[in-house]
Amino acid sequence: MIVTILRPQNTDDKHQLEMIMKGLSELDRYVIFPMHPRSKQSVERIGINLKDNNLETDPVVVGLIDIFNIVYKLLDSINKCNFEG
Repeated sequence: MIVTILRPQNTDDKHQLEMIMKGLSELDRYVIFPMHPRSKQSVERIGINLKDNNLETDPVVVGLIDIFNIVYKLLDSINKCNFEG
């Protein structure tokens, strides 16, 4: 699962961001969270510890093209695994 959190009402409100991160950490799946610099600043400012979650937060992204590249690489990896075995 790939997640982005960009909207100010989700990144600037401490309670809202904590609830989103808690919900993501409770999912029974691997979550890729390519963080926009705005999201990263909010997580750091609020003091949310991402190490305790099942979130892969690298790389920090700048824009939509970065996210598309991550999705492309992920799909390419999945396809290679399906064809190789």
